[in-house]
Amino acid sequence: MIKFDLNSIEEYLVTKFEKSLFKASISYLSNSNDPLRFNSFAYSMRELYRHVLSRLSPEDQVIKCDWFNIKDSNEGKSTRKQKLMYAIQGGLANAYVIDELGIEVDDFWLKIKDSQDLLSKYTHVNEDTFDISSEDCDKFSVQILESLWTIFKAISDTRHEIICQLYHQISDEMIDTFVSNTMSEIDILSTHSYIDSVDIEEYKIIDIDSKKIYFFGNGNVCVSLNYGSSRDEPTELQDEFPFEVNFFSPVNDLKSIQINPEEIFIDTSSWFGDGDNDDELNNDSIQIDHDNSFDDF
Repeated sequence: MIKFDLNSIEEYLVTKFEKSLFKASISYLSNSNDPLRFNSFAYSMRELYRHVLSRLSPEDQVIKCDWFNIKDSNEGKSTRKQKLMYAIQGGLANAYVIDELGIEVDDFWLKIKDSQDLLSKYTHVNEDTFDISSEDCDKFSVQILESLWTIFKAISDTRHEIICQLYHQISDEMIDTFVSNTMSEIDILSTHSYIDSVDIEEYKIIDIDSKKIYFFGNGNVCVSLNYGSSRDEPTELQDEFPFEVNFFSPVNDLKSIQINPEEIFIDTSSWFGDGDNDDELNNDSIQIDHDNSFDDF
């Protein structure tokens, strides 16, 4: 019986197929009468790694990255190294990650090199891995599981470190300004409406692809609502409404924030007496159609 916490790998698996493949791979080890049980397990685990990496690094996105060099590719298709590069940094340039974010990506490659070599080592059927003893099977299987976990964790940790450093490149005030300059929906409540202030309570990076960094934010907008025509005595009211916003910036210019007015969702239900409708706001928000799997990774 192998002594390894399988949950440590399962937490990095997202799709039903990945989880089923992992379970099936582990089941090979219980068949002590099969002389190929370890080889089948080793091969399946390497395939699991391939599928997870493909999910994290879609081929159509990898080849669109400015850093993608077709000369280094596999006849126009991305190599495993290029997929790993995308998995940790998306379309961010190496120079930006190293010089601006201060992250030594070489450390990542050092962490996973031995683990990748070991995953490849046992996939071929050789005399020293065929019909091995239960003791050796358990020992080698743990080595493979530890190697896979090391790779998954290194990808996750490096990606997280890059995202954390990206937050230091942008300020709340900058986002407030861009949102304030974009808002327009509030005009539905009065003849004339003015944005007094915008307060971003929180924002997060939800995805990085080959060309863009995607953000989601929420906060409150303070507005002045003016009623009455030029012939009537005007009435001015102040109120505050919660809002959500999706926005993005190019990977080569983080501070060039771009917001589509249609991606700002202001909850004015309190004005109409609908009560606390935060859940409805969340449910009605348009979702950016991008893979957010790195949040789970």
